[in-house]
Amino acid sequence: MRTPTIVPLERALAFDGSNIIADFHAKHRVSLEEARALFEDVKKWVWACAVAHARGSRVAMVIDDRLLIIDTMWHTFVLFTREYHAYCKAIGGPYIHHTPTTQTEQHEVRRVAMRDPEAFHRKRLAQRQRLYGFLYDHLGEETVRRWFIELPRRYSTRPKARIRVAQ
Repeated sequence: MRTPTIVPLERALAFDGSNIIADFHAKHRVSLEEARALFEDVKKWVWACAVAHARGSRVAMVIDDRLLIIDTMWHTFVLFTREYHAYCKAIGGPYIHHTPTTQTEQHEVRRVAMRDPEAFHRKRLAQRQRLYGFLYDHLGEETVRRWFIELPRRYSTRPKARIRVAQ
């Protein structure tokens, strides 16, 4: 089985999503400029998922509460099935499935967290640190700050989900 060759990020970002952006703008209360920026974010996210998959990375590409606005744009993109499929193909990776966390999985996470809260939080912190490092290495500091500081300030309904990055 051959390892997929993922295109450079610049090429992945060149993908046109005018219809997706217009749909998102019409359905959500964001400016057209912000819808464009969020579409750039989701292209980066899907590209990063493809890179992680291609490299057999142990990074868990999980969207948490801080990235829900990106997840919302991803939902919009996925609904444009032809465009989404074309994007996954154009970046050179596999089709990146959008797989929501099931109630059974959520229940299991809560059970594990209750059984040993300290171990659970250590493991969760290590997973997040791997994700942040991976995203930083592949997308840069500006994207990591936007995703985990700026976007949660604007869109999160859970202030405690915000993180602070040492400056």
